[in-house]
Amino acid sequence: MKNPAFQAKSTIQRTARLIAPNSFLAITIITAIFAELVFVGFCDENIYTSPRTTLLGISFVTFFWVTVGWSLYFLGCFYKRITEGVSRFHRLTFCLVVTTLLCFAVLLYSLSWFLFFQSGRFANFETWRFITFNFHHLWTYVVAAEPIHLFTASILLLLAFTAIPFVLVRSTSKTWPDSNRLVGRQFIAWMVLWLTLSWSWINLSHEDSVHRRVHDTRAVKHRLHPTMTLYTSHLESRNGQVITDSLANNSLVRLPRQTVSTKRVPIKSSLPKPNAPSVIFVAIESLRHDTIHQWHQGQEVLPNINKLAKNGIEFSRAYSQSTHSDYADVCLVSSLYPLRTQGHYYYGPHDPYPRTLIYDILAPTGYATAIISSQNEAWGGMDHFLEKPSLHTFYHPETSRAETTFSELDTGFAHEVRTGGLVAGKLTDEHTTSKAIEWIEAQVQADRPFFLSMNFQSSHFPYLISEDCARPFQPASLAPSVSFVEYPKEQTENVRNAYFNSIHECDRQIGHLAAALKRLGRLDNTILVITGENGESFHECGTVTHAREPVEPAIHIACIMHAPNFLKPTIEDYPFEHVDLVPSVLGLMGRPSHPNFQGINVFSTDRPLPDHRLTFCHVNSCFARADTILLGGRWKLTDDQSTQATTLHDVIDDPLQSENLIDQYPELADQLKQLLEEYRLDQLAYYHFPNYHLTYYPPQPPTWPSTSPIPVNSPSAPCQPTADSPLNASPLR
Repeated sequence: MKNPAFQAKSTIQRTARLIAPNSFLAITIITAIFAELVFVGFCDENIYTSPRTTLLGISFVTFFWVTVGWSLYFLGCFYKRITEGVSRFHRLTFCLVVTTLLCFAVLLYSLSWFLFFQSGRFANFETWRFITFNFHHLWTYVVAAEPIHLFTASILLLLAFTAIPFVLVRSTSKTWPDSNRLVGRQFIAWMVLWLTLSWSWINLSHEDSVHRRVHDTRAVKHRLHPTMTLYTSHLESRNGQVITDSLANNSLVRLPRQTVSTKRVPIKSSLPKPNAPSVIFVAIESLRHDTIHQWHQGQEVLPNINKLAKNGIEFSRAYSQSTHSDYADVCLVSSLYPLRTQGHYYYGPHDPYPRTLIYDILAPTGYATAIISSQNEAWGGMDHFLEKPSLHTFYHPETSRAETTFSELDTGFAHEVRTGGLVAGKLTDEHTTSKAIEWIEAQVQADRPFFLSMNFQSSHFPYLISEDCARPFQPASLAPSVSFVEYPKEQTENVRNAYFNSIHECDRQIGHLAAALKRLGRLDNTILVITGENGESFHECGTVTHAREPVEPAIHIACIMHAPNFLKPTIEDYPFEHVDLVPSVLGLMGRPSHPNFQGINVFSTDRPLPDHRLTFCHVNSCFARADTILLGGRWKLTDDQSTQATTLHDVIDDPLQSENLIDQYPELADQLKQLLEEYRLDQLAYYHFPNYHLTYYPPQPPTWPSTSPIPVNSPSAPCQPTADSPLNASPLR
């Protein structure tokens, strides 16, 4: 009788001969398979929670590494053959080229695994597309904010560059003694793996339970393997929802027949009205709704903003149009929803669709216009969207050539600025405020009204502020384990304190701005809007930071409007979204809305009833793809395209979205989903078909049918204008 140990050894040897041409590759393949199958189990929601996904995962990882092993063998054979009889220089050149290409592949593969360990998901097609379009910005951000991760990647790249030539040589140094007789068996084994993988993939869709099917599909798409995630996300981008030419022309407003001018609009193309108000928009990165009037560790977090809020309007149900900057920011000045394509949309310099920004309306009437921003508006191509002939001053990191940007924190980032390269990070908010006040003083001296849009970025993760800035909330040091993607729950308090310190610094700059306006005699006659660009999560609703799913902490933002000559102080509960900002401000100024706007004037007498108001949010980032519709600022339905899940929440009684009410209110959920689908299809069709966006203004969003029942009626009284307001002649409901 044979020894069991001998039998086991013999079985391992026979298995090794079926999966690889030699012992070196066999050991490499088996080690890689075992390591990856162990590593994917570190995620809580992994492939081992279901027999179907377990079989699919094992077969896919095995098939992948067997294919990689044989590919290395053939590549090594090709390398040996092509370098025979050539000079040492040519051999070294060829080796260097092959090694560089393989190092690049190893780096991308490792980055996807890094993202998996940080967020529980591998990098998808949209992630790599986003990195491609924003590589320079991401590079300088990593250099400035995450040097530890950059150092780790450098070490990995160095190791790969050293090991790859050795692997190529060893992969063909020796083959099994009877390799010729094994070729047929090895091919059969490879085909068996392929058939097992195919059967497992097909079997995955036959799960009877919708809940388990969604869970299994999500695990396979995001938590099985980097190449599987890349493949499935690429298929989704190519085989997405069919866009139909279904917009009704009679519901659209036709564009005027005129040629778009590229000439700069002069500041005084016409004289402004006497006592015309100035307008300032200040967007603060990640400013949540609950930061207004918040006290922490015995101190007021936002004293200057709170003072303005008490003398103005505080919108308690204000929502951002997205959780990430490139979608959220442009809505503030355009009143256009960000949903344009099924994939992530990057703005270009020659986008054909119409866009009427607030300064397009104000500049021809004698207003000076400017954007002065701490944020690099080239991110995602936002500068292409914002740059118009009616914008007189456009000052941001890309155009400022500022010499100092966080130089005390990172020398590499400062070097990029000093050499005049593209600036991917942010100007200090103190610098931005100083430039803005200087520009305002010039307009006041010239006695002309102005429009100014500002953006503060101190409150963007990792909440970097200058050394001389106050840090009243402690402890606030960020551990090496803290990143934008993820951090341990036990670090939440430190991260939150760092965030509070950063928005406290933004508030200090607001104080400087308000003091300058008061000194110049313009504070009361300026419509000053301070709003969150998006929100920020601190392990609430299962997320951190932003640019993820549209959960309440990420889209419910702070928004105040200080306009003493136009509005009485109040807390306004009427549902408000960022696309409402431009038409509402223009309404206060006595100016009509524009057909290119998709938002409404929330101060108008014909606004929808509060409990009938629909607002929308769209997310399409590296981390999430989802759409949200909110009814009356209360009933929130989210359609998550990444997870194929639909949820309904009462965000007034349940702001952390802990209970899904979709089974309790099926009729409400169905109607909201139909309206959300209508909004989505209309947006996609308009931007997809040239016959729409070249002929008509964008479609208006759907409205709630007045005859449809609502589970809970939550009306609120509209804010009241002051005696000087143009709305005074028509009292609001």
